Amino acid sequence: MIDFFINDAWAQGAGQGGGGSFLFMMALFFVIFYFFLIRPQMKQAKEHKALVGGLTKGDEVVTNGGVIGKINQVGDNFIVLEIAKETEVKVQKTAVSAVLPKGTLKTLGVLLISFQLFMGCYFKFLILKVRCWRALFYWIPASAGMTISCP
Repeated sequence: MIDFFINDAWAQGAGQGGGGSFLFMMALFFVIFYFFLIRPQMKQAKEHKALVGGLTKGDEVVTNGGVIGKINQVGDNFIVLEIAKETEVKVQKTAVSAVLPKGTLKTLGVLLISFQLFMGCYFKFLILKVRCWRALFYWIPASAGMTISCP
């Protein structure tokens, strides 16, 4: 009667050759790796090679390090970037990550100058308002009745 509720635990028989399923899983993993990793990497490498091969004098580029400049000279393996007026940097061609549209450097220069002017005016206001750099770190409201004197 107890056999009805509890099944007997018999020893398992000799294993069958499961080589077919193993080979199928390995092939499936290779297909997944090919379509998700290898193929996109090969496509990206081909696009980068075309980008590097098409660099010409006068192009505005960004390097992998974030340096933005205009190409002055193009060699076999290196390019010379002008990053500021009369400031040139020699960089490997493969370090170029993108070519920017023409006129981007002028636009960035105007934005940078306007940002610097804004921040300069803002800090001048702070200096005039607070009159002491230490007071910026130890700011106490005037309503507390306390003042900060600077040396």
